[in-house]
Amino acid sequence: LTRDIRDQIHAIFLQIHFTFNTFQLSQNLASESANNLPTSIHIVVQNQLIQLTNHPTIIMAIFYKAAFAAFFLASSNIGRGAAAQELQNPDEGMISDLDSSIPVEPIELHPDVTNALIASFSTDDGLNNIQTHVANARAQGKSVGLKKVKKFSKAQGKSRGSNKSGGDKKSGGNSGGGSGSKDKGGGDKDKGGGSNKKNKGKRRLQDADTLDLGYVIIETTPDITEGELEAIFSLSGVTEVEHEIELTVMDVKGLRGRGDESSASGGMSAQDQIRAISEAMAREQFNLPNHDVENEYASIDQAPIDQEHRHLEQQTQPWGIGLVNVTHLWSIPPKQHVKICVIDTGYSLGHADLPTDVTGWDTGSASKGVWNIDGHSHGTHCAGTIGAIGNNGLGVVGVNPDPTRFSFHIGKGLSNSGSGTGSDVINAVDDCVAKGAKVISMSLGCKNCPVTAYDNAYRDAYDAGVLIIAAAGNSGSDISHYPSGYESVISVASVAKMGGEGAANYGELSYFSTRNQQTEIAGPGHFVNSTVPGGYASKSGTSMACPHVAGVAALLVSHFPECTNNQIRNAMIGSTREPPTGDFKNTPGWDKYYGWGIVNAGKAYELLSQGCEIAGGAYPDAAANQTLSEMALGGSTQKQRGCLLDEHCYDANLCNGEQKCNLVSNTCYIVENSIPNCDDGMKCTIDTCDPTKPIVNDVTDMCVHTAMSCEDGNKCNGVFVCEEASGTCIIDKPVVDCDD
Repeated sequence: LTRDIRDQIHAIFLQIHFTFNTFQLSQNLASESANNLPTSIHIVVQNQLIQLTNHPTIIMAIFYKAAFAAFFLASSNIGRGAAAQELQNPDEGMISDLDSSIPVEPIELHPDVTNALIASFSTDDGLNNIQTHVANARAQGKSVGLKKVKKFSKAQGKSRGSNKSGGDKKSGGNSGGGSGSKDKGGGDKDKGGGSNKKNKGKRRLQDADTLDLGYVIIETTPDITEGELEAIFSLSGVTEVEHEIELTVMDVKGLRGRGDESSASGGMSAQDQIRAISEAMAREQFNLPNHDVENEYASIDQAPIDQEHRHLEQQTQPWGIGLVNVTHLWSIPPKQHVKICVIDTGYSLGHADLPTDVTGWDTGSASKGVWNIDGHSHGTHCAGTIGAIGNNGLGVVGVNPDPTRFSFHIGKGLSNSGSGTGSDVINAVDDCVAKGAKVISMSLGCKNCPVTAYDNAYRDAYDAGVLIIAAAGNSGSDISHYPSGYESVISVASVAKMGGEGAANYGELSYFSTRNQQTEIAGPGHFVNSTVPGGYASKSGTSMACPHVAGVAALLVSHFPECTNNQIRNAMIGSTREPPTGDFKNTPGWDKYYGWGIVNAGKAYELLSQGCEIAGGAYPDAAANQTLSEMALGGSTQKQRGCLLDEHCYDANLCNGEQKCNLVSNTCYIVENSIPNCDDGMKCTIDTCDPTKPIVNDVTDMCVHTAMSCEDGNKCNGVFVCEEASGTCIIDKPVVDCDD
């Protein structure tokens, strides 16, 4: 399916929430039992019948949430025109994201692979061979050209920073909400693995651990791209050839709600409501603690308001500024001025609420635009969260409200359409590093699109002492996302205001936030008010969470310039605010939903005040020629290298085992026999670990054994039981025969 048709499917699907027919359907459903629900949902596109889902739980969620939404929408006279505001968001994902096991038609979420090629080389001869090949190809009349040659400051490679030694590898543990020690099909499916990456490319097996000196970007045409990939890959000194990628902004369009941040739910889209129902079912299944579901849906009868270009007559403090606990630090003079780089769609230079002493970079292409004009609004919104001016009586205030203490450098890596190539983004990164930026904020990315050459480029920037922070993604699933998925990049999840400060669900995870092993920290990303060209707007997405964390990181760098980027990073994840304890997705310590927790500027400042090494671990080992990027593992394993104290390795989630520091290697290790073995040997139970359970005898007291359910609740379909020998569901009583 093309992207246009996919968006049409999404639009048609969501519109069932806003039609009178759905309201009529809700009345019919109210008088019928769940047994009368359809067995599958299909949609017709260009005379082709396409199955969306046949999963009974999802069907039930779709129909009952549709009925619920339609009832309130109809009763509050919200017209069908409102549907147009909630139709399109290519990053929001289809319903299939709710359960990776549901068989659906393959849908390409992003056309993010281009015709350009990226060739990594490990020797100077390899670079010469690539240049010679391109020259010969052009002489033969082929449309081939060198777009860029990049040489790293030091040889880079996955093996340099990868977790290869058994001692510092974090094993087992809870990935959030209870993880299984044996997989019977109920666990999370890793959709971001190497074999599923869209950008397949080729890398020599014998070069898997080879360090690369740099890479070359080669422009081709569609008819010769694959042939050129094979030809370049055959050259001596070339380690890998990959396709160029396209990245997009990471905001979520069309969320419904009041937008004034006073609604209890923080605003929920149709997707949000369906996902909430699915998670509510999960709570029922596993007897997980409930939270304030009534408040979640409190705003569904509120009409949408225009959230774009609102002019604020007096300065307001967006809710996220309070959540990150930063305001009391504004009165403390920093030790140095700090430069913050925002790589995005540009910057509205001249906006009354933004600094004017700004520098920037763009591609030089008229079609992609200039850095000081933001034809999209996304980049200006992110910049405002970081540094909207305070005490000026205007609009909003950013994490860093004093423009005399920092300066912006803008990298227009994305065009006014909100998209750009990986090479444009990396060129912007290189320029940020060259201009002296200490923090880079990137609210952009693509799914399943890792590029080894770009991974190495981010490592190179990290070795230059730059903190790189990126949006985790808006898939609402555990699909891999880049650049946030690279080890040298901090991946930021999004949380919502929900009931507000003091409420049990204050800071609860946004439904759209991507959740995987690289999730490292969370920030406010739901209905965030900030600057846009010509005024102000409220936007949602991990795009909005990212600049909160980047703003905090920049403030900490200005106060503690003697600390390395890796120490600042570790101090931030070692001082987080604990997410809502009533959210079953949150567990003590690290989990894939919130990472290590919600960024907390005040606590990080207090921790760093004790010293860089106490707060963030060791400096790189100069005697061993260790680099900063070798200490960066990211996500769940970021704490594993550079420890000096047992506290540096501490993980409150005891399902991950008791972790201590090896003072010889400065790596964390797991104490023997401290990880509970929850496998009860029974194939018909789902075995998980719950770190909230008290330990009376030993660590296995945290184990939870739940009988595998084979029933769909409809006995007319037959009765199914789990067969212990195979661990699979088999029919125990046949389908009811009603033929008279």
